[in-house]
Formats: sequence, C-alpha cells, structure tokens
Amino acid sequence: MEDALGIIHASCELEAMKLSLRSYKGHAGRTDPNSASSWERGNDFTNSQAQTFAKQSVLGLLEKCCDKNVIRAEMILSGIVSEL
Repeated sequence: MEDALGIIHASCELEAMKLSLRSYKGHAGRTDPNSASSWERGNDFTNSQAQTFAKQSVLGLLEKCCDKNVIRAEMILSGIVSEL
C-alpha cells in the first residue's frame, strides 16, 4: 500500500514539476513546439557552458519542487528518464 501511495505521490510531483517548468518559462498559455515532437537521441552539447546552464536550470527547479529532498529528487528524475 505504501509503495502505491509513493508512486502516486511521485507522479503528482512530476506533473507539478512539468507545470512549474512551463509556467517558469512563461509559456503557460502557449503551445510549446518541443512538446509536440517526440524525443530523439540527438547530439552532445556544443560546449560545456551550455551543458552547465542546462544542468543548473534543471537543478534549480528540482530544488524548488523537492525542497532539496534527495529521495523526492531521485523519484522525479527516475520518472523523467523512464518517460524518455
């Protein structure tokens, strides 16, 4: 029972994080062209600064959504990677 509740809670947190990200970027009322397309393998970042910026952006949102709780962060990140 606890596992099922944990999964439901993690799913709700993941949806909240997605909504927060859309709102944070100022696209809450607009359609994001990236959301319409499916994920692809892609390429590495063109430089380390771009990678660092992306990492810091995700980490900043994750800290806000999880209150710096490592277990919650792991659950959310695992859920995101699984959905890719």
